[in-house]
Amino acid sequence: EQKLMECAPQVPLPSSESSVERVELLRQHGVVHTPNVLSKHSAQSLREYALKCRDLASNEVVNGDAEEFERFSDVLSPNSVLEQVQRRWDLKLPLEAPVKLAVAELLAPGSPLRQVLDEVVGPSSTLQELGCLISAPGSSQQVCHSDTMWTPEPVLFTTFITLQDVSRDLGPTVFLPGTHSEEAHVRFDDVEEKDSLLQEEPAGPINHNIVLDEFDPKSPYQETGQCRGVLECAQAITYDSRLLHCGSPNEADTRDGMERAIFYLSFSTGEELKEFQNVATIRPEIQSRFTLLSLSQACTT
Repeated sequence: EQKLMECAPQVPLPSSESSVERVELLRQHGVVHTPNVLSKHSAQSLREYALKCRDLASNEVVNGDAEEFERFSDVLSPNSVLEQVQRRWDLKLPLEAPVKLAVAELLAPGSPLRQVLDEVVGPSSTLQELGCLISAPGSSQQVCHSDTMWTPEPVLFTTFITLQDVSRDLGPTVFLPGTHSEEAHVRFDDVEEKDSLLQEEPAGPINHNIVLDEFDPKSPYQETGQCRGVLECAQAITYDSRLLHCGSPNEADTRDGMERAIFYLSFSTGEELKEFQNVATIRPEIQSRFTLLSLSQACTT
């Protein structure tokens, strides 16, 4: 997969200064970029906390003080079983002060990210995930996947927030815009069609200037090459859970020891998600406890 995807044409992340247009870009392409959703200080503080939390959680699992599923989710890496040294972690974060401070900033009423989430999932949507994806130098590329199977309507939206600058060699997430469609999922599940999908030529340029009265969210834009989350610190990428994506390899110099940390939250649209909840990245003590609105309020008080 990695070799195939490296040959695919690259396109920029869909983005707009307008929150209304960001919502429509997200519905059309399945992914959208929102800039400057956190202060750099907040992002750096959360990064330091998440890395310490990862180390503490690992020790708890090793010492038998916690079950692995209580602290981590599975990482879809083809070499994860064979690697003697773990290089990818999907960490379930506790809702403690450093996380609350960042969430309060991210989800403040009227904030750029809140405007998008209020529209695509709504204030009463359920918090399904609260975690941090961490990759160390030498980590391999993830298996290309969608977080949920294709459904006629969206069921979940996830937002990634960069906690440091993410360069090409640090292993940014690769997204295949438009692959939240039924056609793309059918092709992906077909052995003969999958390879061509992963290196597909863009069907056309990503439209950053949508004519809103002509937009039809029932007809998502078809496969458009690939876009990578190469972003500065404190930027957000929100995507539809049906969209195909994967973490690329962290090829940073091992002497630098630079780990990529991505904070993330997922909210469901109200559809049934029992199967997803069994594998969701969220601590058991906060699962099914918060809506978008109540999480924002809890982190502000």
